[in-house]
Amino acid sequence: MRHENILYMRAAPALSWRLDPDDSLSDWTLRVSSSDNPAIGSRRYVAQSKASMNYLRTASTVTRAPIKTYFVHKTILGVGPRRSEFFAKLFKRDVEDSRDDASSCSFSKNSTKIELLPSAAARFPAMLDYLYAAPGTPLDINTQDAVAMRHLASSFGIKELFLETTDFIKEDLNPETAPVYLMEAKKFKNDKVAKSSILTMAKEFKAVKLTALSQLPPHCLLEIVQSESMDLNSSELFSSKIAAYCRCRQDEITLSLLEGLTNARTMPTMAEDESLYFLHLLVSLGGKEENNGHSLFARCMIHAPTLLSKARNLTNSQGETSKAYHRHRQNNLDLYANLPDRIKVQILEKSPPLAQIPANGSEEEKPKLSRTVDKRAKKQVLKMKADMEEMKSTYDKKLDYLETKLKKKEEELMFNRQYR
Repeated sequence: MRHENILYMRAAPALSWRLDPDDSLSDWTLRVSSSDNPAIGSRRYVAQSKASMNYLRTASTVTRAPIKTYFVHKTILGVGPRRSEFFAKLFKRDVEDSRDDASSCSFSKNSTKIELLPSAAARFPAMLDYLYAAPGTPLDINTQDAVAMRHLASSFGIKELFLETTDFIKEDLNPETAPVYLMEAKKFKNDKVAKSSILTMAKEFKAVKLTALSQLPPHCLLEIVQSESMDLNSSELFSSKIAAYCRCRQDEITLSLLEGLTNARTMPTMAEDESLYFLHLLVSLGGKEENNGHSLFARCMIHAPTLLSKARNLTNSQGETSKAYHRHRQNNLDLYANLPDRIKVQILEKSPPLAQIPANGSEEEKPKLSRTVDKRAKKQVLKMKADMEEMKSTYDKKLDYLETKLKKKEEELMFNRQYR
């Protein structure tokens, strides 16, 4: 008698899809595979509504790996307090089919194959946990998987999950998390979340960290830059961030992308330190060398001569001689060296003299500093003259070669006309 009371007093384990199917009396099996392109393969939908469930397809004709199996319960998924409209329709259709043909109701039939994007497939167990949990149970969600969870909620018709994930995204969306939301939204073609992410980054572009920004593909960054809400109050800071982004993803930058990212509306002026880099990038991509208007070339040429003059100096105006400064100085000299000669000439012609005497120098130091600056200025002038003489010599040699070649062609033409 005591033993029977103890048995009745024991609480039954909470029903879960994680239990052994024999113990939990599971009556339906879900086989979920992942693919970067779920549209490939069999086109037979597992749902009646093609419009809302078009990413759910059977994988009978194409093998998808890995395939994970979940032993679930129709009552929980289709009738429970957090029921799924998708599974409710699926199970109802199965009951109607079994009434028409009782012999077709077998365990092998009581299963569904589903194909999802990898990030959605990874969150599928969390969705099942939500369906099995009691109402009011907190949702396990974070920035990385919020869009995937919202996508699952929308596709499987789970209203409460959809509302909770939407509320979470609204509260969590900020300049730091927006890049993650934008990339995930692009995966699932979620225009609403994508537009909200772009708007957030455009309004507070200064607050977007470069490490997060560099994860975005160029076409996503272009959408942000071209947004009407783009913050236009810090053109130089913007140009520095765009230059850093281009360095991170230089192999993906095309001429059209560069022109879009550096258009005169968002970048009317640029940071002096980036002028030679943008000039080199523009020329390497085959951009136009237009000195008129607000072209990128013209904006670069405003600051490039001054930057070159500073790079040729041994120290900057503050006397800084750190390794970082020398590395930056050498990078600018290398960028200049790789430019075409015709552009080098334009930069040299506009290069200003070396920096003036520092304003904070004492009266005793000024004469000494003045002599030092004069010596450096003379050295720079001699160096510039030597460079221009070298370029002139190179052009003279090319001109002589072309004139000789032209003369030979003229002689050949004359010979052909005479003995034709």
